[in-house]
Amino acid sequence: MNNRMKKFMCVSMLLILSAAMPASSAEWHQKKQYTDNYGGDVTIEATYYAAEYVERSTQEEADKNLWTSDEAEDYRYNLLQQLKLDDTIPIFLKFTNNGPAIRMAPFEQQVYLTIGKHRLSPVDYDKRFNFKITGQREGFVYFPRYDSKGNPYLTPKVKTVKFELNGAVTPVTINKSIEFLWDVKDDDPSRLLKGKSGARLEMDRLTKRISNLTDEGKKLQDRLNEIQAEIQKVNQRMMELQKQL
Repeated sequence: MNNRMKKFMCVSMLLILSAAMPASSAEWHQKKQYTDNYGGDVTIEATYYAAEYVERSTQEEADKNLWTSDEAEDYRYNLLQQLKLDDTIPIFLKFTNNGPAIRMAPFEQQVYLTIGKHRLSPVDYDKRFNFKITGQREGFVYFPRYDSKGNPYLTPKVKTVKFELNGAVTPVTINKSIEFLWDVKDDDPSRLLKGKSGARLEMDRLTKRISNLTDEGKKLQDRLNEIQAEIQKVNQRMMELQKQL
């Protein structure tokens, strides 16, 4: 697969997934509509990228384009990279607003993802969500896949994932609960790391992990050196004072 084709695929693959969805993907793509007494209405769509959904979408593209196994693996790797599935949980959002402007700034304080006992804030998102919405807008919001120790939030014990949006972002939804709930008990996130593309993705994540740990270790070592230097200085002063006693 040449570089031009890879570049085109990187741009288009997310559009493919976020556009028209087959009926079989309905469980991962959800839509909710809210209205008020003054004729305003807001439609919010949210898509959760389960391993099963990513695999099915990849296979459909491979079958449609008659790709070789290597071409399919390249597409899958680029898709996983674009979705940042190596270290985040992406949610695709689409707003269609036919009412008063939606105002969500600062967006990172308006949305949460609940996984088990963990209520997570975004680590990244489409910054256009910080500007008022009077028509349509769509984009991704990304939540952490791992905790600070590198342990995954999505474990076999997790049965559901819940996405929440503050209803106060628009008069149409004020005092209303905006929640999207996905049943993930049968979804296996480890499937994302299968094959060559999965191995490449995990290698990318581990490389970043090593870099972060190295930086953290350097900071701790610098702090330890400071403490040891201070201990030496205190001991020296104590010895000087001991001579005066």
